[in-house]
Amino acid sequence: MGGRMGFVYRHFPQPEWYPLALETAVASEVAGFQGKFWQMYDMLHLNQKYMARSSISHFAEILKIDTRLYENSGDYRKLVQKIIRDFASGVKSGIDETPTFFINEKRYSGTVDFENLCKYCCHAEAIASRTTMWWMPSAAQRL
Repeated sequence: MGGRMGFVYRHFPQPEWYPLALETAVASEVAGFQGKFWQMYDMLHLNQKYMARSSISHFAEILKIDTRLYENSGDYRKLVQKIIRDFASGVKSGIDETPTFFINEKRYSGTVDFENLCKYCCHAEAIASRTTMWWMPSAAQRL
């Protein structure tokens, strides 16, 4: 896609649906400082049905994450504030469910799967670069 696309992840914790949402968001941020955001994110989400507070530190051990940042109350507060800012930004943008994607500042409301997101992104990139997208049916489709 031309190398002009970026991906920004923002937390939108919903403790009414997931009681440990804030704690897991902080844990993923701590992991992110050590280059392991997505590994922690995946581990937390794959195990969310069975999650307990003790699970978070267990996953940190598995991923060899230094938890001192998580344990330092000043750093912990900063991370919580960042997550609250992410949440407020989401509310301001009209987010009411997760996941929610914005592509070129427009809310994507299609199916959340790789193929549809990729098609939409390619289309959005063509519009953003002011190029024309052409579609030519294959010979079999023209018959």
